[in-house]
Amino acid sequence: MMKTRAGSRWGWGAGWLLCLAMGFGSVALAEATGVSYDDGTAEASRAFSAAGNGFAVRFTPEALGDTLLRVRFYIEGLNGDPATIEVHVWGVDKQDMIAPVLVTPIAEGWFDVDVSSAGIALSGDVYVGYLQTSAENHPWLGVDTSTTSDRSYNVPQWTPLLPEGNCAMIRILTQRTVAVEGGLEHAYDDGGAEAGRGYGIVGAGYAVRFTPPAGGAVLDSVRLYVTGIQGTPAPIEVHVWDLEGKDLLGPIDALPETAGWFEIDLSTLAVRVVTDFRVGYLQMDAENYPWLGIDLGTPTGRSCSVPDWNELLPFGANAMIRAIFAAEP
Repeated sequence: MMKTRAGSRWGWGAGWLLCLAMGFGSVALAEATGVSYDDGTAEASRAFSAAGNGFAVRFTPEALGDTLLRVRFYIEGLNGDPATIEVHVWGVDKQDMIAPVLVTPIAEGWFDVDVSSAGIALSGDVYVGYLQTSAENHPWLGVDTSTTSDRSYNVPQWTPLLPEGNCAMIRILTQRTVAVEGGLEHAYDDGGAEAGRGYGIVGAGYAVRFTPPAGGAVLDSVRLYVTGIQGTPAPIEVHVWDLEGKDLLGPIDALPETAGWFEIDLSTLAVRVVTDFRVGYLQMDAENYPWLGIDLGTPTGRSCSVPDWNELLPFGANAMIRAIFAAEP
């Protein structure tokens, strides 16, 4: 049996692409793009009184070949204690595209799940959602009752969410690989810097975790978005780390001097990456250093401060660091 209750209001997250049933609205973000069908406000919430049941939304990627990065659920509250849910990505045949991801929402609000390591390239519509693992302890999923859509379902029955037109508040974030001269650029920011960051500490900096193209690729260059210079221009150390924080190549000295995109050429080093890695930099001066652009609009959870490797705050903020891979022959 499905349970329902009244909901409360929740603000819309900047940087998400709003797609209403009256037609796909299009906001031209750079490479990280959100897709949703709700209006950001939960007027109600739903849950099931039996384990193994849940909800899903059918998504149409903005462009074929986009990679699925993250899934977001709006949690309107918790019934009982926090409990594990199974996050699924199903194909149009209703079969799992990846192994279910076990996560535990613990508080009200948007709850993000990183599925980027699965490397799912969206060749068509997909269903994204979750199943409860407990009948007594489970989240209440926010439901938007004011935006008409025919994309929300109860699973595993695959029956439309009722009343007709209600939207389960489930969203996805995708990434597009952009062709640039001589290669492919990967970015998780949306191209807009809402803030700038820098440290008054030598040896501190920022990094972003990248997933290379399927099969691996040669790292051709790195780009940093500089919003300004603190003091006078001073060298920084550019690094390429594995996920354990070990250098994949020796540090490279670079000197950003002005605001804007700053590119560091790595083409002569022939660094081939086949698994996730991090790219970033460390300051070499406590008083003179660049301010790095920070994107607050498209949360990805891939940016961190170094050398502590803590996720960049506020959670989901993106350090504007990009990787360019050489085109395969």
